[in-house]
Amino acid sequence: IPVADFIAEHARISGLMTRVGLRHGKFHETIAVLILLMSPDQPVGLLEIERVKAIYDQMKRFHWWLTGPSDLPACAALAQCPDSAQVMMARVEDAYQLLHGAGMPTGKRLQTAAHLLPLAGPDLNQTVARYRGLAAALVERTGMLTDVHYDPLALLTLLDHEPRMVIDRMVAVSSELSLFQPEGYGEVNILIASDLTVLDLVRNSRNLTPITHPHAAADMLRMVHAYHLASAVLVSQIDPSVVDFVGGAVSAPWPYP
Repeated sequence: IPVADFIAEHARISGLMTRVGLRHGKFHETIAVLILLMSPDQPVGLLEIERVKAIYDQMKRFHWWLTGPSDLPACAALAQCPDSAQVMMARVEDAYQLLHGAGMPTGKRLQTAAHLLPLAGPDLNQTVARYRGLAAALVERTGMLTDVHYDPLALLTLLDHEPRMVIDRMVAVSSELSLFQPEGYGEVNILIASDLTVLDLVRNSRNLTPITHPHAAADMLRMVHAYHLASAVLVSQIDPSVVDFVGGAVSAPWPYP
């Protein structure tokens, strides 16, 4: 998107957000606008923004103490899924409770992870099962599962590959990044490693053969689109203090893709 066009669209969509009474502003608004402009259904109009507002309201209804303007990018991403706002957020809440029931403490990070799961496909039970399989594989591989892993695991859930192999690939890439990144990059390294793992494996079938069949290729492109949405949401959730630390620690630009 040309910069001048993006700035103009940003101003227009920001005005629509104000018109429908949606809380917005700063970096989260900018990422939300970018996500909305990724939609194949252009242009973004009042109906699309009203849908984002409806999703936000439903999100707030389930978790008013966790939900705020920082969730605007997730709302913009979820707005590209086909369900109504009520059905969408009911499914997200089911995923949230299923993950909590699997031993993951409730909180903001778990909510963000649950927000990303509908992007993986319509069968949420299958998606949650994949997420839990990846979590179990991570514990087996590293001996730990903390809230900094919740979002990267949601990104990896986009893949339909054997969980141990996915986790092994992600951990290996993260370890390589840690060899030359400053210590303060730890959480960012995990996100970058998850990004690279998805981009590497999405090109191949479950048995790691290159995808060539037209139907499978179309599914792959849809998954790449979902990856772009999820990755943008995760960029918006990175703690600004981490970025500030990294910016002060190195002279090169922050390397998140």
